[in-house]
Amino acid sequence: MSGASAIVVSLSNTTALGWELDQIRVRGYVKKTLFIVPPALSGGAREVWMTARRGGWHMDPARVPDEQDGPDQGFPQHILALWSNGSDSGTIVGSSHLSELDYEMAVRLFVARSRS
Repeated sequence: MSGASAIVVSLSNTTALGWELDQIRVRGYVKKTLFIVPPALSGGAREVWMTARRGGWHMDPARVPDEQDGPDQGFPQHILALWSNGSDSGTIVGSSHLSELDYEMAVRLFVARSRS
């Protein structure tokens, strides 16, 4: 992890992921971590947020969509990826679709942010 320019984690609700998330948080690597949200979890905003928090990702809870929030309230239908922008800010990439192209665009946005 220390020598990597970026860390990519596919979030899940399994306990096996816990060790990796703990290492990212404890070692301070959250700023170079891209959390990918697989389709099975993409509609569960609170579950995604809680899992990513274990890896050190922080965002004001008021900015994280609730399960009842949706496109009518300005929130995406699906969360595809998220990453940290600093101590208390983060980026959530969402879409109304779950296509390969949508995921590719989320990764490209993260890479572009990492290079700047």
